[in-house]
Amino acid sequence: MKTLKVAWRSLCGTGVSPVRALAVIVGCVFTASAETTIPASAYVQDGLVGHWDGIENAGAGRHDNAATTWADLAGGIGDATRKSDKIVWQDNCWTNGVNGTPFEVDSDFAKALATKCFTLEVRVRPTRTSDRETFIGNYSAGQNFNLEHNGTSPTGCFRFYCNNAPSWGSPAVVAAGEAVSAAFVAPADGYPEAYTNGVLAGRCSKKITATMSGNHGTIFGGEYSRASMAFRGSFYSVRLYSRALTADEIAINANLDMIRYDGVNPASLVWPDGYRWNSGSQKIECRFSVDETSGGSVTVDDVEVGERYEDWFENGSEHKAALQATPAAGWRFAGWTGDVEGLSAAEKVSPTVTVTTGKPMALTAMF
Repeated sequence: MKTLKVAWRSLCGTGVSPVRALAVIVGCVFTASAETTIPASAYVQDGLVGHWDGIENAGAGRHDNAATTWADLAGGIGDATRKSDKIVWQDNCWTNGVNGTPFEVDSDFAKALATKCFTLEVRVRPTRTSDRETFIGNYSAGQNFNLEHNGTSPTGCFRFYCNNAPSWGSPAVVAAGEAVSAAFVAPADGYPEAYTNGVLAGRCSKKITATMSGNHGTIFGGEYSRASMAFRGSFYSVRLYSRALTADEIAINANLDMIRYDGVNPASLVWPDGYRWNSGSQKIECRFSVDETSGGSVTVDDVEVGERYEDWFENGSEHKAALQATPAAGWRFAGWTGDVEGLSAAEKVSPTVTVTTGKPMALTAMF
């Protein structure tokens, strides 16, 4: 049997199967110049139900230093209301240096977390970490959760604290004066994970079982009814997803945080396998490429692959490509394997298939 392989970019360099292969590789490529202003819409959008951005605090493409509400760009939860006149808006964040309640958002935020399947991301720069520093808080009579840094233990920890029992804790990773993109991921049927600056920091040994009622609002930069727990420092963003993001998606969002809020050069960042920044383009693009070996052929949109085929399309858009697998004399087509979730049973065994993608995918044409 001869194999024509349509493979993930992340699998490149892992070796070649003993059977011969034709690789059709689909991988996302991020492109932008150092001068490009990346919009908030560049973050992962699939499953995004709430998004509060320090740069676009008044709505998509808008910033207002006098804003008394913090716009929900995703529109699934609602705008957050400023509760303290001590909050000061900067060009890309708000700052706070006193006790109090900075911002409060509707109870729908807590209800979204009550599903126990979510991803919660924040970008902050705390000015203190010697005590408990609450990033997101909802505290009330046994129905509470906090995303916080606790510096009171000998080593300190970054944790999601749920219903008076820590659900997850990691070694101290949040330093005073340093910006951090913190993410807590709770899968539908799995163990929660936490990331700092796009890197896995720890995994919980238990699933979230505590109840989160969602009976009242959630505080950005503090705990409900505990003014003394107010966040001190710069607060850049909050993103809430109704699903568990992948490690690659979390890394991409963290990199976008560093580019947008800190002015970090994209070329200096580490991107997940299959992702990169192209300084010559002004848009985020995805790459569709085809590599061919001898013994069979594949066409893409009626174009013969040859040794190498590449196509580029804007990231986030749906890209369709018609693939035709043609076996060499003496061979027969056996079916497609790999990333075939979007293919019907009939398409999996058809030599002609149309691929629709906006992200990395993998197929293997078996001969």
